[in-house]
Amino acid sequence: MATTPVEVFEGEAPAAPLGGSSRRARKRRARRRTILGFAGIVAFFVGWQVLYELGTLDPLFFGSPAGVFKAYNRLLIEGDLWSDLEVSGKEFTYGFAIGSALGIVLGVLIGWMEWLDDLTEPVLAAFYATPYVAFLPLIIIWVGIGLWSRTVIVIWATFFPMLINTVAGVKNTPPEYLRVADAFVVGRLRVLGKVVLPSSVPYMLAGLRQSIGRALVAVIVAEFYLANDGIGFFITQATNAYEPDDAFAAILLTSVVGIVLVRGVGVFERRVGRKWGLSQKT
Repeated sequence: MATTPVEVFEGEAPAAPLGGSSRRARKRRARRRTILGFAGIVAFFVGWQVLYELGTLDPLFFGSPAGVFKAYNRLLIEGDLWSDLEVSGKEFTYGFAIGSALGIVLGVLIGWMEWLDDLTEPVLAAFYATPYVAFLPLIIIWVGIGLWSRTVIVIWATFFPMLINTVAGVKNTPPEYLRVADAFVVGRLRVLGKVVLPSSVPYMLAGLRQSIGRALVAVIVAEFYLANDGIGFFITQATNAYEPDDAFAAILLTSVVGIVLVRGVGVFERRVGRKWGLSQKT
């Protein structure tokens, strides 16, 4: 049975499970959110199609949901999108993995060592406040134009949300946990591994959710300027050729990928929270 950090030192029993009525209320809320969310998506696309049919939207620039659906079929069957998806997927995977790992490791160190926090805070704040797009010309000089130049942009976009959330998680370790560890004269490394890191997991997972959106934006932006392939380059080419249905097909595909990834992390976050007793999110 999983235990909370307090249980490791005090042997307390885990919290009682939620009552049946609370479970039913949570399921009803989840069902209602799903239904209303689906209804909102349908209303959006129906409204878009109606405005297109009425001539309110210029077909040269906006396209229509029906046209986007046809573009999906054509692009996926003909295979025009697969190679671009593969390129963008590599950039996202490499950049997200490296940026997240660096953010977690450095975030734990900075949050745990006060002197390191004081030393790095001004530099990290300056870099975080600077838009990474401003570094594109320098990145071209440093890395060249290719897969890794775009990956560097994704690493940059992913790193800071992970760093900031991890530092916050370490610093916001419940003081009662630390007092219990101090009372039992537990070593600092064991406190870090048994108390601080578990209590920081919800913050890290929140950082992952934020990083997904920023990483996807970084992929598209990098491919606008530094690529001759990828989804961002495909969108640029489709727009320049006045093919809005193709452009919207690629944009919506990117949105779907982002939603799936964010929801996946959210589900994992809730499961970890319920298992470890670190989150009350429903």
